[in-house]
Amino acid sequence: MSQGKQCPICFEILVRKEGAPWVVCGGWDGVSAKGPTRFFGIRGTEAEFARCTGCWIEEILSDQGDLKRRLRVASQNELVELAPWEPSIRDDFCRSCSRRLALLNVMLLRNTDEELDVWRRDH
Repeated sequence: MSQGKQCPICFEILVRKEGAPWVVCGGWDGVSAKGPTRFFGIRGTEAEFARCTGCWIEEILSDQGDLKRRLRVASQNELVELAPWEPSIRDDFCRSCSRRLALLNVMLLRNTDEELDVWRRDH
């Protein structure tokens, strides 16, 4: 467990854990693959992330989650499929936000200070 490293969104202490490589469900306990891992970037940014097919359907295609709001993308057209890489299965994880540091860092790139304050207040 990491000590002293804080979540950039809510400032809780992060824990180091092993999980799946996906930015949405990868740090959740007991999660197994929901289809193949695919790799994406956001047009015009350096943000890159891995996701499973289940999260792609739930979060991007059907708007059941909050990933598009977190990444500030309006539709799948803003995402670019990337060549596969070897994603890390170990990452820092925020228990309060229930997200991997990899996703929280993309949120920092994509959201204004005011938008981050809303996340902090509402989540």
